[in-house]
Amino acid sequence: MILDLGLPDIDGLDVLMAAREANVLAPVLVLSARDAVDQRVLALDRGADDFLIKPFVFAELVARLRALLRRSGLPRSASVRFGDLSVDADAPRVLIGERSVSLSPREHALLQYFVQQAGHVATRSEILSTVFGYNFDPKTNVVDVHVAHLRRKLQGSSVQLETVRGRGYRLQLAAAATSEPKHD
Repeated sequence: MILDLGLPDIDGLDVLMAAREANVLAPVLVLSARDAVDQRVLALDRGADDFLIKPFVFAELVARLRALLRRSGLPRSASVRFGDLSVDADAPRVLIGERSVSLSPREHALLQYFVQQAGHVATRSEILSTVFGYNFDPKTNVVDVHVAHLRRKLQGSSVQLETVRGRGYRLQLAAAATSEPKHD
């Protein structure tokens, strides 16, 4: 859980205390502009697992979250299913029925994104931003190349990656039936 202390209607420290009193065991990273040592100590004493001061570097936030998840012993996230695909959030592979297919880390991230967006068109700019971390168009075919690799690896599955001309890509059932992704 990422908790900002500067909430509009309630103090984040009160939210943190209420969560801990309600036996919420999720790791909590406090993200705040409050940079005084006493505020950091207070947040940690009230149940925060880590504290990051704004402004921050996104890479550090992600690294701290990974560290919290490693230490917590909690499952990092559930697998996501669509059709006969099962994508485990932590394993660089996909199950197509009972068949395991290895993916590169980028293919894995891209497939997870498509499954989460199943049935909806994902634009190139959304994919570049969410999966590749680009906040601009680098004028590259990196998305097209990774989609082509995924299409080859998904052959024989009940899903297909459709090109929506002029808009982007959509993951759908090969029979064009609609289905909502299921989260384990």
